Amino acid sequence: VLNHGHNHPRILAARRRFQERRRMEVHKTYFSPYIAALGHNLAQLLPGDLNMSVFPNSGAEAVEGAVKLAYKYHGGKRQQILHADISFHGKLLGSGSLTGSAQSTFAFPGIPGVSAFRYGDLGSVRESVAAARDAKGR
Repeated sequence: VLNHGHNHPRILAARRRFQERRRMEVHKTYFSPYIAALGHNLAQLLPGDLNMSVFPNSGAEAVEGAVKLAYKYHGGKRQQILHADISFHGKLLGSGSLTGSAQSTFAFPGIPGVSAFRYGDLGSVRESVAAARDAKGR
């Protein structure tokens, strides 16, 4: 969400030029030629059939979309999601389920099949993956 930092001078200058030229506001709730152009340009850069873009409103919404995409890609057959024990992926119920650090003293319900591994510990990742495998090793 903040991949360009806070108040970067080039971003602020571009925003000022945008405003001075009275350009149409860029927003994701209605069609914008700027968002369409960005999606088109990204499709030109990406390989193969990666030609569709989704522009979420927040990082948590991006995480929720990524989880849905993974479920859909695997036809709902994979039931485990691993995350680092000190991760932060958002405050929604789904993305909060994948957040390792305690954000609240209240235990909200989460999505099923989520488990954590110790950050920076490859052995812990291996153990988590092994525990997620079924009897046939899948």
